[in-house]
Amino acid sequence: MPGPPAPADPRSGDVHGRALLLGAVVVAGALLVLAARAVLGDGGTAPITPQPPIAFSFEPLPSAIELQSAPPGPDRSTRPPARPAPTGRTWSPVAGRATTAPSTPAPAADLAVGRTVGLELAGRSGLRVRHRDFLGRVDPVTAASGATARLDATFTVRAGLAGRGCVSLESVNFPGRFLRHRDFVIHLDVRQDDPLYAADATFCAVPRSGGTSISLRAWNYPDRFVDEQRSALVLTARRPADATAYVVRPPL
Repeated sequence: MPGPPAPADPRSGDVHGRALLLGAVVVAGALLVLAARAVLGDGGTAPITPQPPIAFSFEPLPSAIELQSAPPGPDRSTRPPARPAPTGRTWSPVAGRATTAPSTPAPAADLAVGRTVGLELAGRSGLRVRHRDFLGRVDPVTAASGATARLDATFTVRAGLAGRGCVSLESVNFPGRFLRHRDFVIHLDVRQDDPLYAADATFCAVPRSGGTSISLRAWNYPDRFVDEQRSALVLTARRPADATAYVVRPPL
């Protein structure tokens, strides 16, 4: 009587599975080799398609004769002229835009600093600004007048004692004395090292309509002008168009 069957070796199933896996790997590798040869050809390398040669062209260098006869190029040894700086405008970093800069009133051309001049009332020939008894006045002064009157009506234009752009008027026959306003009356006072005196003795020429005459505006009282009232020179609040106008004349 046969005995009971021997128990199966559990390792036999594992070996069988491994054999199947190894066979699958070998078959897959063979398929990959066949596919590669089909793509690359029998030599194992991809066929190379010949490319046309690259054509190069070179421009011939100019000869010495051509260089000598060629027109000269631009001169780069000098810089182009600098652009002129803008005038009358400034950049406002606060507003971020260009704004018109405040300008100091410039004297009339005939009131150039250093000139010796006389001032005649516009439209009233023969009436000139002068000092008498150290007060500013308007009197008849002509070439036939005496030397004292003619010198009293002559002034040297100086740069404004209080600031540029305006002028101060120094007496010719009393050097060191300037026309200045005091208590709103025009005096001829000795120059003092004092800011108030400098401001009182500085006047700005305001051109009138037509450009042939000017008005004299006080530096420290912008709304007041040197006016003639009953032959006296005083400082009054006026509109520029209503202020006394003067014509700059050569000295007598």
